[in-house]
Amino acid sequence: MGKDVLDADTIASAEKFACRMYKTSEDSFDLACAVLLGNISSPEKLPPTSDAFEQHLERRHYQAAVWGQARIQKPVLPNPEEKDWTLAEDLLVPVFMTLDPIP
Repeated sequence: MGKDVLDADTIASAEKFACRMYKTSEDSFDLACAVLLGNISSPEKLPPTSDAFEQHLERRHYQAAVWGQARIQKPVLPNPEEKDWTLAEDLLVPVFMTLDPIP
């Protein structure tokens, strides 16, 4: 199936790239939040935490694996519960954060 695990370097590179959307030179969303906090008009404009971004990235990576095998009759996919999803009342629910948000 290809690479089914995102390594730390890939996550860090993706986070650095995504931070540029917030017009900051910081390499992590946690640092960007700290820098941008005094310069924004509302907290909704803050970037996500690094933890929330990593959860999002893992879910997107899993979805890409699903799409990559869409034409295969019996795809071999990783367990979604190991890819930032959780089972709640027989439904898969995304895990948005594993850490508390930055106060």
